[in-house]
Amino acid sequence: MAVSADRSLSTLLRNLQYPSVNVDDSQRLLTLAASLLVVLSNPRNVTLLTSHILTAPAIWSSTPSASLQTSLRVLTTFHNAAGHILRQETRGEKNLGNQFLPTEGITREEWIKAVVRGADERSPRWKHLLVLGGILTGFEAHNRQGLSFKTKEFLEEAVVTATNLSLQDIHVEPDLGAFTIILVLSHCFDILRPIEREGLDIDRLLPLLLKCLFFSQEGLQSGYFLSKIDSDIAQDSSNKFTWPERSASFRQTQLMATGPLVSTLGILSRVTAFCIENVQDTNLLFKAIGDLSAFSRSLSIQWRQNKLSELDISEEQQFLSQEALQKTIPLLWQVLKSAMFSTVIIQSSLISRALRDRKIPVTQMSFVAVQTLHTLRNLYFVSSRVGNTSFSQFNFVYTAAIDMLAQAPRQTEAFLSEIRPHEFGKLSSHPYERYLDLFFLNTAEHFTLILPQDYCEQVLLAAASPYLGTGGDQRLNEIFEAAHSVYLAVFSAPWNYAITIKHLPQYVDTLFSVFPHQLSARQLRLVVKTLIRTSSPPFRTAVTQPDLAGSILEMVRYRAIAGSSTDPLPALPSQNEVTEPVPMSEQSAFILAMIDSLPYLALQDLEEWLPLTAEALSMIRDNTLRETCQRRMWEVLSNGEMDVPRAEYSLWWWSSMGGKQAVLHGYGAVLDRDTAGKTTANL
Repeated sequence: MAVSADRSLSTLLRNLQYPSVNVDDSQRLLTLAASLLVVLSNPRNVTLLTSHILTAPAIWSSTPSASLQTSLRVLTTFHNAAGHILRQETRGEKNLGNQFLPTEGITREEWIKAVVRGADERSPRWKHLLVLGGILTGFEAHNRQGLSFKTKEFLEEAVVTATNLSLQDIHVEPDLGAFTIILVLSHCFDILRPIEREGLDIDRLLPLLLKCLFFSQEGLQSGYFLSKIDSDIAQDSSNKFTWPERSASFRQTQLMATGPLVSTLGILSRVTAFCIENVQDTNLLFKAIGDLSAFSRSLSIQWRQNKLSELDISEEQQFLSQEALQKTIPLLWQVLKSAMFSTVIIQSSLISRALRDRKIPVTQMSFVAVQTLHTLRNLYFVSSRVGNTSFSQFNFVYTAAIDMLAQAPRQTEAFLSEIRPHEFGKLSSHPYERYLDLFFLNTAEHFTLILPQDYCEQVLLAAASPYLGTGGDQRLNEIFEAAHSVYLAVFSAPWNYAITIKHLPQYVDTLFSVFPHQLSARQLRLVVKTLIRTSSPPFRTAVTQPDLAGSILEMVRYRAIAGSSTDPLPALPSQNEVTEPVPMSEQSAFILAMIDSLPYLALQDLEEWLPLTAEALSMIRDNTLRETCQRRMWEVLSNGEMDVPRAEYSLWWWSSMGGKQAVLHGYGAVLDRDTAGKTTANL
């Protein structure tokens, strides 16, 4: 059988000298090479075959020209051979049915040394990584632990050394060698021990990673694949938009999504994050921030020019064909989500490094924050679809960048001016523009405490006002909630009392006009509570307009006792809406809003509104709804929501002034204060 193997080796070596005309021929030769690698009994033949694999014209000079897929096939060849050797030794299999018998007379360690010797000076260093990486993953991937400590240490050191030497040979633009370095690291990084990872030439590796992943043809192509997709989107016979599965752009997107780099974006983003945490040259950190910002900007521009961006997510079922919905569009969003997740993971490491690295000047923190927020804004059309709150890394990057920028009020104002809506007073008609408006509103509300009063009025309120009454449109639910949050955030800033007094009446009118058809009961309660809090001490609004809080509550009370519906409220189709824990009517929602506001009233107002609230509560006819309000009333009075003076008065009112009877039975059951006191004592 050894003679048969040697004869097959001679035939294979001859065939490797001639360029292949197609991929199948080179793949067939590599499959045969993998089989021979595990049966050759002479270490010199193993070395010879390895050397030829790395230089063979049939593999590297074939038609079409060699690509990263070629490197992947060669890496897989050595990976499979190593895996076969491991299985062969651990299971003691003879595989007599195969063409060749298993290797005899050569140990695992000898085989490894023989293969490694084949990575010689006749092939460039980056090809050596295919041999070293293939062997290492074949024996160690998936926790196989097929190597002795000494051999594993040797291979890991060899991988790191070959990587560093290869990085020195990389030119300005990534070539096949550069892509191969990234490919091998994507498979080996998790296997390398921490001490070996730290030996990588990170200052050279980091820029290469970013360039290969986000800007190269083997990576995400700066987002330009979206423009190719746009040219293939058309209307079918049913006047629905379709992206045909047979189109050239879909096939190209498939190839990109399943390519060696894009399909491993997860691990490669972690490799990039590791490089960011350990890079020595801090200038490379700023370059990385700029690269991510440039990629996200290019991707967002290409998306804005794509026909698919004209459809809101709620309209896709109506305007997209079944082929697009079920086959082609899901692949596109898979790629976009992978790009977004990878970008945010890398940003997370950048933010962490910026916060802990004393070499980075404090004056540069605002630059880091601004560029980070620009990147998140550019990717908001993707992250909003996924759900920002469900991605912890996104939340960390977003909130950390906001905290960093909040330390520089001037830069904050400049940033918000840069991203604000182009036109105030009108709704953005394009879905992509609405995503940008949503990002602006969600971000701006965090800065109301450091922004000038006139800026809050002229920019923030002006940008939010068109969306205050749009809650009935399912496409605008998120931005509707964001607009109300901006108004409340502006009113909550203590020095914005003049703005509050000026805009509050109109805002309250709008609030009542959109409830309950556009605003949920939960949202109504939150808004009313916030308005009462900002209209009561210690806010300055309470000094200049001491009756404002009472006026707002009177408007709420009027709607609760006159004209509000007692029918259960329907659920609103909001993406962010929290399901109400109990049934609720329009009337009970108003009364619960009054109850929620009690802890924020001035003491003299509390004396007036405790009995008025109890009176309104007693008008609820439905027992279930009334009991819900009664329980909430007791919670507010007893669970610590009030400060000591308010709690003391509330206790006196409850126990000695007929409050308990008023809440439980209505004021008609209270005959006089003396009787009330005696009855309360008994209860």
